Formats: sequence, C-alpha cells, structure tokens
Amino acid sequence: MFADDIGVERRTVEDWRYTANRWPKGRRKEGVSFTLHRNLASVADEDELWAAIEDVLFNARTGARQWTPGGAKRVVGQRVERPVTVDEKVQAVADLTRDDEAAAQVATDLLKRPAVTEHVTPAETVRFVTELTTDDTVAQQVTTDLLRRPAVARF
Repeated sequence: MFADDIGVERRTVEDWRYTANRWPKGRRKEGVSFTLHRNLASVADEDELWAAIEDVLFNARTGARQWTPGGAKRVVGQRVERPVTVDEKVQAVADLTRDDEAAAQVATDLLKRPAVTEHVTPAETVRFVTELTTDDTVAQQVTTDLLRRPAVARF
C-alpha cells in the first residue's frame, strides 16, 4: 500500500526495506549514498559487511580513495554499468551480442581491424578458421585463395 501511496513499484519499497534492514541506522557510513549501501548489502557475513564499507576503494579515474556504485558492485561481484576492466568489457560485449546476427556482425567487423587480429593467438586463429571452413564451399574457396600465395603453395 505504501508503494502505491507514493507512486513507486512495490519491488522498490522492498529493496529500500531490505537495504535499511541490512544497514541499521547506527551502522550506516556517513557521507556514503544509500545506493552504495544497497550495493554492498548482499555481503552475506555481517562482519564482512561492516568491514566492506570501511575499505574504501581506489578510484583510478579520480586518483582518490572513494566509493562509487560501480566500485561497490565490483566488491560483491555484480555487473557494473560502466565497465573498466578487460573482463567487465568482455562481459558487456557478450551481453550485447547474445543475438547471433549481432554477434556475427561484430565478429566480422572486429576481424577487419589489424590491431585486433594481431592479439589473437595462432591456436585461436586455427580454431576459428577450422570452424569457419566446416562448410565445403567455404573450405574450397579458402584453400584456393591460400594456394595462390607462393609462400603457402610451396608447402
């Protein structure tokens, strides 16, 4: 009823209540947003929860030790809105390319970038080419093109 009275979703009020219960007023950190407290609320062990808010993370962007919602999410292993690390960026790309058609277009575009392909290991390149050439028509065209290269044809 309260959610209806104030015009928010019931889930939002439940979220507020959960966070407030996890962080009783006397344990909340002064100057730290409710959002950050909410992000850290999923730390299961209470001693770890209280310690987590005291261990302020270094923010490489600002060069200072400060809490950000993304930093709190990283502490508890949640996805962040603004990926920073390679793993976070890879996960964001994977999330955005769940659709096979989008993934195919992204893969095609990425493989056109020499700076990208130079980071692909030879073993991954072989695996990739092997997968792409399971179709006989594609395999025949690739073989024909390769054999037109003198350095390859000598073998």
